[in-house]
Amino acid sequence: METARLGTRLFDPGQRVAWCGVLAPFDLLSALGVNSCFVEFVGAMLAGTGGVEPLLEVAEEEGYAPDSCSYHRAVTGAALRGMMPVPDFLIATSSPCTGGLAVLDFLVMPS
Repeated sequence: METARLGTRLFDPGQRVAWCGVLAPFDLLSALGVNSCFVEFVGAMLAGTGGVEPLLEVAEEEGYAPDSCSYHRAVTGAALRGMMPVPDFLIATSSPCTGGLAVLDFLVMPS
């Protein structure tokens, strides 16, 4: 249920949205009225739908390597298909992988 609430807030045009890396200060952003989401979480949710293959292919057609992180390719494919809201903010901190930083950089560009 909480995932559905988050999705509603992320896609509400009247809300401020931040796409974040794993170490972002989510509680602080929430206190500031910013709806934030860990980008890889969205990739995991997309993978859980069972319909992620077309999104992976879209990202690969744009140059992502087939052996790169599937979460990042799924999010990139979704953004290319217009399925991801363009964020108001990108919050990147020390990241466990450079792929996560690349996806955050990509998400700031309107499709």
